Amino acid sequence: MTDYSWLKPMDDRIAQLREETARIRKTVSKYTKLQLMLAEGMGCEPSDPQVAAAIEKTAEWFEIVLETMGLQPAAIPALVRWQHWHSVITEECEEDD
Repeated sequence: MTDYSWLKPMDDRIAQLREETARIRKTVSKYTKLQLMLAEGMGCEPSDPQVAAAIEKTAEWFEIVLETMGLQPAAIPALVRWQHWHSVITEECEEDD
C-alpha cells in the first residue's frame, strides 16, 4: 500500500487557496477603479453609458496631448487637474472684466 500522507499539506493548501479565491471574488467589483471613481464624481452608476463616454473622451484627449507635446506618466495627474483649474481661472478672469 502506498503512503500518500505527504500530499495532505498540499491538499490543505489547495483548499485554503480555493477559499481565499472565492472570498476575493466576492469582494472584487466587476468595475475598474476608474469607472467607480468617475461614477462617484458624476453621481451615477459605474455601468452608466456616461462613464464609458467620459473614459473614451479622456483617452482621446490624452492621445492628442501625446501627439502634440509628449507626456511623462508622472505628469498625468497634474495635467488633468490643470485642465480643471485653467477653466476656473479663465472663468474668474472673464467675470472681472
